[in-house]
Amino acid sequence: MHKNNALILLSGGLDSACLLPYYLERGFNISCLWINYNQPGKEYEEKAVDYLSRRFRIDLVKQAIEKDIVLRNKENMEYFGRNLLLISLALSMFPYNHGLICTGIRYTPNYYDCGEQFILEMFRLIEDLSNGLVLLDTPFFNYSKKNISIFALEHNIDFNKTYSCIKGQSNGCGRCISCLERENAIKGLKINGND
Repeated sequence: MHKNNALILLSGGLDSACLLPYYLERGFNISCLWINYNQPGKEYEEKAVDYLSRRFRIDLVKQAIEKDIVLRNKENMEYFGRNLLLISLALSMFPYNHGLICTGIRYTPNYYDCGEQFILEMFRLIEDLSNGLVLLDTPFFNYSKKNISIFALEHNIDFNKTYSCIKGQSNGCGRCISCLERENAIKGLKINGND
């Protein structure tokens, strides 16, 4: 019953970009949701999600939140309840009678809302709140960034058209957690003809 429809939370980063070919290969009917919560680099994220939705010919809905959500830690840009908020909005805006809410969340010990306990609780809440009609799916939860990068390469995702710098700099700051993780993951991979 859940295998037909997928609403993908698309952020413009490499992890969520990989969800598009992942679900398309499995025959899902897909739409995407991008949330503007006034995050740094939102204009670069928006450009990335526009590209990805065109590239994979997927409907994209954009939703803006008027009031900024609160930063807990400005150094690593951890927001209070960000993934809880995004997943809740996806459930509230779910466009199908049944299906999956899909997120590129990977296990990251730096953030509670990228941990196993959070995901298990969200699985249960989404299923219960929807009377079993909607499920949360996190297919890359146990992937490393290297695994994601290889998957992206195999599926011809243009790394240069994705965006994930948490500091919001146009070409990435090269110093934040996201930029460093990405840089380390793509070392040694042939991307766009380069080693």
